[in-house]
Amino acid sequence: MIHYSIYNWVTGSSVQETGKDQHFELTKALIECKMKEGSSMSEHIVKLAGYVDRLASLELRIRPTLCTYIVLASLPPSYDGFIMNYNMNGKEKSVNELFAMLKTTKAGM
Repeated sequence: MIHYSIYNWVTGSSVQETGKDQHFELTKALIECKMKEGSSMSEHIVKLAGYVDRLASLELRIRPTLCTYIVLASLPPSYDGFIMNYNMNGKEKSVNELFAMLKTTKAGM
């Protein structure tokens, strides 16, 4: 790998950097993706899942626990009670279970 990096540096090739750029841009978009008050929970979930799937296709997988934290951090202040209850429950849920809980909560708001 060192030889490949030196080759890239000498030739100015950016093949490897393009992958890093994609990883960075998708990760940044995922972290900055915030749900607006009153917007569709389903659309928000689809958007987040799309970023995670695209990163996975580039062989950058996000662990389920981190994915859960990113989802919870993306919610607007009206979900603070949900987040507190979720964290106090102490029971790990899959990301799909979390999405189902959020859809149910949204329907009840």
